[in-house]
Amino acid sequence: MQLEAGWLVERVASADIPAVYRLIQAAFLPYVGVLPSRPTALDMDEASLHASLQRPGGTLLVRAGQEAIATGAWVMIDGRAWLKRIAVHPDQQGTGVGRCLVRALEQQAMAAGVRHLQLGTRRRLPGNLVFYARLGYSECGREPYPAGVDDEVVWMDKTLRP
Repeated sequence: MQLEAGWLVERVASADIPAVYRLIQAAFLPYVGVLPSRPTALDMDEASLHASLQRPGGTLLVRAGQEAIATGAWVMIDGRAWLKRIAVHPDQQGTGVGRCLVRALEQQAMAAGVRHLQLGTRRRLPGNLVFYARLGYSECGREPYPAGVDDEVVWMDKTLRP
């Protein structure tokens, strides 16, 4: 699917996994030292990304020409649909590609019959909270991050409408 600004969004195939891995590393590595704990997305490896392609849901990759610039997924966990691993290359943040990616994921989820999406982000990432709120997600709860980490998981959700 062609997006604005000449971006191309496509479903991730096995051959795309190395690019997805590098993109996730590039997007989440800047948070090391900023957040009080290492982002869990950095613990993913290519094998776990391959395994994620087998789960119900969908993983998308956005390209500008041949360059992978954003990736993300929606997955079904215990009967609920979740946005996961939304990653935009640092050089592309603020360009609108993240918004386009999330909209494409929402459209893909709706086509699969999903009417409600949830996500979790961190209190110490206020830019994420603003980003998702602008896309129509509402905070629906908070809980402490794992013991010993001065942070909270902020749960957000959205009812999808065609």
